[in-house]
Amino acid sequence: MTITAPPVRESAEAALREYGPILRSESAASVSNNGLTPTACAAFLDAGLAMFDVPEYLGGRGDYSYVACQKMVEEVSRYDDGSGWVLHAVGGFTGLFAAMLPEEGVQALWGEGRTATIAGMAAPRGKAVKTDDGYLVEGKYQFASGANVATHFVGGCAVYENGRPVMLEDGSPHFIAVVVPREKVVLEGNWDVIGLSATSSIDYEIPAMVVEEKFTFSMNPWPEHVLRGAPRHRVGLAVHGVTGQPPVSLGAARRALEEIATLAQQRKRRDGPYATVADQPLFQHDIAVLDAELTAARLAYYDFVERVDDYATNDPNPMTAYWGDRAKQVSRYAVDVAIKCVDFAYYWAGTSALRRGNIIGQLFLNVHAMNLHLVMDRNAILQAGPTVIADLVQAGAERGAGPVPS
Repeated sequence: MTITAPPVRESAEAALREYGPILRSESAASVSNNGLTPTACAAFLDAGLAMFDVPEYLGGRGDYSYVACQKMVEEVSRYDDGSGWVLHAVGGFTGLFAAMLPEEGVQALWGEGRTATIAGMAAPRGKAVKTDDGYLVEGKYQFASGANVATHFVGGCAVYENGRPVMLEDGSPHFIAVVVPREKVVLEGNWDVIGLSATSSIDYEIPAMVVEEKFTFSMNPWPEHVLRGAPRHRVGLAVHGVTGQPPVSLGAARRALEEIATLAQQRKRRDGPYATVADQPLFQHDIAVLDAELTAARLAYYDFVERVDDYATNDPNPMTAYWGDRAKQVSRYAVDVAIKCVDFAYYWAGTSALRRGNIIGQLFLNVHAMNLHLVMDRNAILQAGPTVIADLVQAGAERGAGPVPS
């Protein structure tokens, strides 16, 4: 299977205006296909979405800010949340490898007009043993979102030496990420699901093979410097791994509110005096509150992302645990608000949302599937709690706050 994408020329916004409606029109068919349809794949690649975060000199659009990148993911998700999820996954890996691989590897993947698109799992489920040529690697992986647009697959591998994992000074294992051509990977399917069906998040295996060092980089410890492209790639997994998903949830939530607001203008219920659902005070109250909550979640998220971008660009020091905690807070909150929005839309859509192919039903299932992702575990917000408390206490102390005298 040969997958190619044309060189990126027009602006991302112009490309999305052209190709977004195609992704939207193929949405239901992509769900049935358990992956983007051939038409949707072609639109995704023709729009240059996978190359969004690749440096310009390699044919991408890497001059965009972190906020602009995440807003593009959100906007794609409003057209089709399955495509948005694929973009956050393959766009994230493609941009990351373009930023971090040695120059020789980058040229092999993106030089001379080549357009590698990378999917897969970076968690260290594989094993890597150092050789003279690179690493002998092998591993079994899951959740390769966007597999049907990928030319290459990533594999996270714990590094072994003398039969034992290599440990860092802090007691954590040393692991790397490798990238392997599609034709050398065993695609195993196993994507028959009821949420995020269109993402083709299949299982795959990297059989034992030597991967040259030019196609690898360290993920623990994380590189201190970005070799090319956006400085934000140096912030590490604690931030990057958490903040990638919320734009998909936010875009899906906005689409859900738009869809139910439109449907409510025509839909009637037999259990009250109101002409349409949109005339019901309870509906009006709840959609006004949810619209405000969704706006607040977006503002909190993008304010944080902008601060991350500023830090990565202007502060040479590594990011502390504080940033990871705040990333968990704003990201978990964004997904929580998105769940409330799709639940609301699903309820007021009535039995129409039960029907296969109904967009509100699809958004409901997909956002709840997003909620199952490991980085969105409910404990994430618990871990952020002490940092939030410390911030509030410090802010209060600076303004003279303290215990109220009895």
